[in-house]
Amino acid sequence: MTPSDTSPPVTPGEPLRSVAAAGTSGEPLRSVVATSPPGEPLRSDAATSPLVLAHRGASAAATENTMAAFNLAMELGANGVELDVRRTRDGQLAVHHDAHLADGRAIVELTVEDLNSGADHVEVPMLPEVLDACMGTLVNVEIKSERDDPDFDDAYPVADLVTSLIAARAEQGDDVLVTSFDAAAIAAVRRADPAIRTGLLSMNQDNPKQAVGAAVDGGHGAVMPHYTMIDAAFMEWANAAGLFVGTWTVNGADDMARMIELGVGALISDVPDVALTAVRAAARPTGG
Repeated sequence: MTPSDTSPPVTPGEPLRSVAAAGTSGEPLRSVVATSPPGEPLRSDAATSPLVLAHRGASAAATENTMAAFNLAMELGANGVELDVRRTRDGQLAVHHDAHLADGRAIVELTVEDLNSGADHVEVPMLPEVLDACMGTLVNVEIKSERDDPDFDDAYPVADLVTSLIAARAEQGDDVLVTSFDAAAIAAVRRADPAIRTGLLSMNQDNPKQAVGAAVDGGHGAVMPHYTMIDAAFMEWANAAGLFVGTWTVNGADDMARMIELGVGALISDVPDVALTAVRAAARPTGG
């Protein structure tokens, strides 16, 4: 469905509005995800513009996974952010993509106090700090879990940390989507709290349909494929399964336009300002 010319503009710091609701109350949706009742599958509304999530914050303009990047994403009007989490030695959740800091220290071997004490003075925020900064928007928390990393543990203590934190922030729980490439890590989240919204990441370009099947088999409400996996057939499979589709890392305007046309639920991008422009352009009427 093509958004109508009544679609209101995006206000910085607020979610995109539902085109369907624009002619009635005009109240903004908190997010496509949050409109699904807790504990039920995520829903993507064809009448709703896709969400724009800033990948590791506005990471093309600021250092990724830092408060500067997340705050900039909010200033640009992103509907939310995507970030990575790893556990520290003292059982906290550090927002960082790699298992090691730039100076070679493993995050899992450091306390929170240790994290920012290195010579390079790289900022590593904690997940609660980012959740506070992004309150009212969608936060996609990716659990990093690779067998060769020093923090890998097949008991998945990181999943317990994530679920405990979300449970402690009940007012924000419906605005958090937990994802991972590791199906067992995300399964651990679902075992700990089935009400938490979860999604399975995939880069299975050889068999995109398998990603849909794996998400369904895992009981997830979302499938999160790389954008090169998505075509009309993929969207047909995902829609038939009732899955929300969020795609990454979409940075080119042409690729964004194609994803919007195909009807994805979220664009995850290093350049959220470019993605928001693409969403607005798609919402404009094409004829007089």
